[in-house]
Amino acid sequence: MSHSPYSRRSPWFTDLVAALALLGVSAAAIHTSLTGLPRLLLTMPLVLFLPGYALVSAIFPDRNTTSRTAFDDAVSGLRNPLPTARSVTGVERFALAVVGSALVVPLITLGVHLSPQPIELLPVAVGVEATTAVLLLVAFVRRATLDLDERYAPPYPTAITGLFSSRPPEHPMRGRAEGGRLPAVALALSLLVLLSTVGYAATVPTDDEGFTEFYVETENVDGDTQSMYQNQFAAGEPANVTFGVENREQQTESYSVVVLSERVQTNGNETTVTESEQIGLTDLTLDSRENVTRDVTVTPSMSGDVRFTLLLYRGDAPADPSVENAYRSLKLYVTVSGGGGQNGSLAGPSASGSDAGDAALAADALTASTRSTGTR
Repeated sequence: MSHSPYSRRSPWFTDLVAALALLGVSAAAIHTSLTGLPRLLLTMPLVLFLPGYALVSAIFPDRNTTSRTAFDDAVSGLRNPLPTARSVTGVERFALAVVGSALVVPLITLGVHLSPQPIELLPVAVGVEATTAVLLLVAFVRRATLDLDERYAPPYPTAITGLFSSRPPEHPMRGRAEGGRLPAVALALSLLVLLSTVGYAATVPTDDEGFTEFYVETENVDGDTQSMYQNQFAAGEPANVTFGVENREQQTESYSVVVLSERVQTNGNETTVTESEQIGLTDLTLDSRENVTRDVTVTPSMSGDVRFTLLLYRGDAPADPSVENAYRSLKLYVTVSGGGGQNGSLAGPSASGSDAGDAALAADALTASTRSTGTR
């Protein structure tokens, strides 16, 4: 007696053990220094398939069987019993695994966002790995509680080829079906291709994963404040300039902040520095995601309308600090009197990037926000 491909089955736990082993390989690829195409190929199953397959296995622990429901022909008029299917087929299980992964991974990412952990590759990967492992354990327990002939068991490799045949195998209860398995397989492969871009983005880090926010702000803001930072200083007298730094470089960073006092001339859209001196310097070290506000002491000597340029460096500042070699920079237009320091009005900061609007910013300070982020 010949057996159809549907009857050639592996042990009921084979797919769960294989999924657990693949989960370990994907986790190792993420938590090691592996990069490039090998990392992509080994981690894509963790994003595109394994979480959904574990979920489907936990929901449908039994195999797809067909029973016949008898009818009372005197009541229903149906003389022949109708076949009733339960659970899902292997192809349906594969397609649902891809769709389930597309649902599970974003939910885990949302959970990481609501937790104290930052939305980074490592916390999300740990969440996906742990969730997949738990679901595989649930699937194993649920199958084990069923009778042996009711447990889902994956087909042998020789039986899997029947899924791709244009002429389907004969089902033991339904006979030979009309049409083939190719439409279902094509659907599953289409879903896999659709989600591959998501997997690529999640498993391949970009060249620039972090940045540093550099800004100035003041605590003395009330209903009478018309602008944002102190812009009145006295020549020869020490004063504080308050700035803020937030480290989003994904690692601990050491910074240096240099303050220059500059006299500038504007000709159309061009701003030229005619005189410059360093009037302040401070260092700080921040952990990843740490955000601090610090004061740097400045002692200006130039009087009149000048520009304070704050330069942020990762590591030590160079011997000739400038906007061109700084990591971040801010420009503050201030007035330095000849003596007798005073608390002047507050003016708005100008983030570097182009000097085209320097003159306008000197005349009309920003009033829309309490923080201004520096740019490269």
